[in-house]
Amino acid sequence: MPEMLSLEVGPREVVGKKVKALRRAGVVPGVVYGHHAETCRVQMDERELGRFLSRLSASSLIQVVVQGEDSPRPALIRDVQRHVLTQRIQHVDFLQVDLTEQVRIDVPIVSVGEAPIALPEAAVTSEDGTTLVASLIQELDSLEVECLPTDIPTGFSVDVSGMASVHDVITVADLQVPEGVTVHNDPEHVVFRILVERFGEEEEDEDEIAEVEVITASEAERRAEEREEEEEED
Repeated sequence: MPEMLSLEVGPREVVGKKVKALRRAGVVPGVVYGHHAETCRVQMDERELGRFLSRLSASSLIQVVVQGEDSPRPALIRDVQRHVLTQRIQHVDFLQVDLTEQVRIDVPIVSVGEAPIALPEAAVTSEDGTTLVASLIQELDSLEVECLPTDIPTGFSVDVSGMASVHDVITVADLQVPEGVTVHNDPEHVVFRILVERFGEEEEDEDEIAEVEVITASEAERRAEEREEEEEED
């Protein structure tokens, strides 16, 4: 079991719309909750939290050290809310876990190496002037696994350097899963495949381009604040 990183937080009394004052002061509100745990509202320094999160994977098990409590709380980071424009951290949810009970969690999948057929030289121009381009496509970003909190993998690394044919695929069943970890995804689900696209054969039909709503930055910020106030009232 890898050593758990610890995050020190303070208890929080400020709730509702008043948390905006905390954010303006560089303090991020959060909450620690769990099935067998007493819910605790917390707060933490924004810069320290940002540095801490940069050291974790999406499935990292951590210790939340609440000031004034006798023992740390083992937890998973369930959700990190960010401002839609500035991407500053707005709120963090910590899920406290029981180290003796299994949990379900999504563990990220990352590729290792390069698929030879997906390199730039894989592009081929045919006699009719069209170009065929082969690209490596990742169709599944994470696996849903079930295991003890101490057995949660930090991620699944998949070597794609052997994908040399347009017919090559890597499925969930091909991934190496540690002992004690159960995967709930369909074993036949494709994780990586080679996509071959043809360019230059026909022009894009402008009538098929979907319309999108264009709004100003100030309007987007106003809408984000409205959503934030609604969530706080709930």
